[in-house]
Amino acid sequence: MTPPSLTERAPPVGSLVDPRELRGGGVAAIVAAALSGRRQGVLPALLVLIAAVLWIDALRGVDLHAVGDLGLVSALPATAFVALGIMTVSFALTLRDKDVSTPLAVVHIVVLVLMLHGATSLIDGEPAFNVVWRHAGVTDYVLTTGRTNPHIDAYFNWPGFFFLAALATHAAGLGSTLELSAWAPVAFELLSLPALVVIARAFTSDRRVSWAAVWMFYATNWVGQDYFSPQAMVFVMYLAVIAVVLSGLSRRAAPDFARWRERGVRLLVRLRVRRPGAELFEEVELPEVGSTQRAALVPVCVVIIAAMVASHQLTPWIMLSSLVALVGLRRCTARGLPVITLALILTWLTYLAAVYLHGHLKPLLGQTLNVQETVSANVGGRLQGSADHLLVVRLRLTMTALVWGLAMVGAVRALRRGEVSPSHAILAVAPVAVGVLQPYGGEIAMRVYLFSLPFVSCYAARALLPSATWRGWQVFATFACASGLLLAGFVFTRWGNERMTLFTTAEVQAVDRLYQIAPKGSMLVAASPNLPWQFRHYGDYHYTLLSRQLKIPGPAPRPAHTAVEVARFMRHVRPVRAYLIITRSQKVYDQLLGAQLWGSAGQLERAVERSWRFRKVFDNGDGTIFTLSRRGARWRR
Repeated sequence: MTPPSLTERAPPVGSLVDPRELRGGGVAAIVAAALSGRRQGVLPALLVLIAAVLWIDALRGVDLHAVGDLGLVSALPATAFVALGIMTVSFALTLRDKDVSTPLAVVHIVVLVLMLHGATSLIDGEPAFNVVWRHAGVTDYVLTTGRTNPHIDAYFNWPGFFFLAALATHAAGLGSTLELSAWAPVAFELLSLPALVVIARAFTSDRRVSWAAVWMFYATNWVGQDYFSPQAMVFVMYLAVIAVVLSGLSRRAAPDFARWRERGVRLLVRLRVRRPGAELFEEVELPEVGSTQRAALVPVCVVIIAAMVASHQLTPWIMLSSLVALVGLRRCTARGLPVITLALILTWLTYLAAVYLHGHLKPLLGQTLNVQETVSANVGGRLQGSADHLLVVRLRLTMTALVWGLAMVGAVRALRRGEVSPSHAILAVAPVAVGVLQPYGGEIAMRVYLFSLPFVSCYAARALLPSATWRGWQVFATFACASGLLLAGFVFTRWGNERMTLFTTAEVQAVDRLYQIAPKGSMLVAASPNLPWQFRHYGDYHYTLLSRQLKIPGPAPRPAHTAVEVARFMRHVRPVRAYLIITRSQKVYDQLLGAQLWGSAGQLERAVERSWRFRKVFDNGDGTIFTLSRRGARWRR
């Protein structure tokens, strides 16, 4: 059999001219076509480079003390917004062609991740988020002792992430995981990229829509759960399992659901969502996966799920919800995965997290299915604080509604043409089932949004690129405008708390000084949890927060009375000594989110400074350390 001629072969990925359409040009015509395709990609590549340079230059000049209650946007120079605009235009130009160049699309996505999720790393040399420092302390404890202690902290009941972090720190020869955590958001986001691409390509065969979906995920992922944490790691694992299920363990609708599908079709026609006579179809063909390959993929998924169960409290339940929905609706061939997942969760809770459940089982059961408390904690509890912070919260709600609205428009448009993607619709809704179970400290709504976003982004991209027959300029104009709006919202929704979450070098120096001054076994007291401490000596000190421990009955007391109550609290910890530390970030925390009933950290600091019961032992402007004076330590009342 003679091989096909060169002009009969399929066009290479990224080529803008089909060689089969060339007649009589031979090799010269093909070379000209390739060069033409390269020239088409020169402008977007150049724009990406310009945007990256402008972005880095803009962020280098940002002063943390200039960041206001609106977040990082209040301190960004105009060139930063120009850079985001250039990136939007460049990616929209890339989407003009149906056969999107994979290398060019990947470059755009990677640079976007560096810009959006690596911004704080370029601005501040210290890792953001107080919990990052706490995670570093837990990892340090595991690294130095080689064991866990569930009686110290709930984290030790799910230590998988911290053992892996300790292993990575030791292998890299680093002294602390803080040296890894500065760029952790960028690393975790990029680790998610392969799975996101698989998920998007399982949604549609239109390369423009699939790449637009990945772009929209990163442009609307304002939740900020990509820092150095168990959640960031297990979210990557969750996406990996879902990508395997959609690509290697997927199946079409089962015959026993035919009657229900017919009823659904009739309902869609009545609602005028689907055009009469249009056949429903799934445009993406299932990959050819043999029984041996499927049998090998299931243990891989089980191992990943086991690692998730050992590392995080919430994500395994969302994984279980998603698998139950897929298997129950006949969209997954691995029918035993939900059973295995549930068995792993229950086994871990029964034996390895027993210490945590012993003290928390009753409160957890009391919150289960309490929808009112969930709504109050996740919505009402966040609508407080300064006027600018309230604006940021409302913008988050608005942008969330906008993304889901776009997804609904995309789903309706696809259904009108007969296109369906049942698995993605199931996965977009499945996390909601977990959301009604627990308020999760007022964060469950954000987690539901995060776990739904990879699939919601696919439908939203379909809304912006609804037809494969659109011309290049139509695609460019529509996507550029929509993406520009989403990125404009991102700078508020993602960076709205940066005044509080970023720490100055002086604050870190104050905490370092605290460890030098306080003997091991001392009680270290802070007004609120928002400070960079606990990153070492995790088991050597007693860490106490006045926001949780200080209860003063009656109306709001005067600051001087609050100082008296704090002194009494610290005096009762003898024979060990107690130290009070107040930092810039604690005062900002109260300004943004609202002070405690007994007052703010700033008021407490001024009252303590004037009280004879306290003695100041350190002050560098961003951090102040107090201990009881000799008279205060002997004081009786």
